Amino acid sequence: MGNERRRRILFYGINILLPLLVGGIIYVVFRRDSYIAAFFSETIGINIGQHMLPEWLNTVVRNYLSDVLWAYSLTFALSALFKYNRRNTVIVFMICIVFVVAIELLQMTNTFSGTFDIVDIILEAIAVSLALLIIKHFEEEHHEKDNQNP
Repeated sequence: MGNERRRRILFYGINILLPLLVGGIIYVVFRRDSYIAAFFSETIGINIGQHMLPEWLNTVVRNYLSDVLWAYSLTFALSALFKYNRRNTVIVFMICIVFVVAIELLQMTNTFSGTFDIVDIILEAIAVSLALLIIKHFEEEHHEKDNQNP
C-alpha cells in the first residue's frame, strides 16, 4: 500500500472515528439519561460523576456537541465512499442534510428519543459544511501532489 493511500485512509479514519468516540464520551458524561450512559452505569458499573463546566457550556455540550460531531463523522464516512468531485460533494451534502432533518422530524413524532430542535439542524448543517470544506482542501492538496509526482 502506497504512502498516499495510507495517508487518505488515516485522514478519513481519524475524521470518522474520533468524533464518534468523543460524541460517545459526551453522552456518557453529560447525558445521564441516555442509553449509552445507562449501559455504562448499569452494565459495567461506572458511576458518572458531576462535571465542572459552567451551566451554559454544560447545556451546549449536552444538547448539541455530540450531534454535531456525529454529523461531521457521517459526512466523512459518506465522502470516503465516493470519488471526490463537485457532483459527489453535492450528493454527500444532500444525503447528510436529509438524514439530519429526518432524525429531527422523527424526534418530533417520538419515533426516536430526543426533542425536535431547529438549532440542531442548523448546527449539524454547519458541521457537514465544515467537514466538506476540510475534505475539499485535503483532496485538492492531494490532487496537486499527484499531478506533481507522475
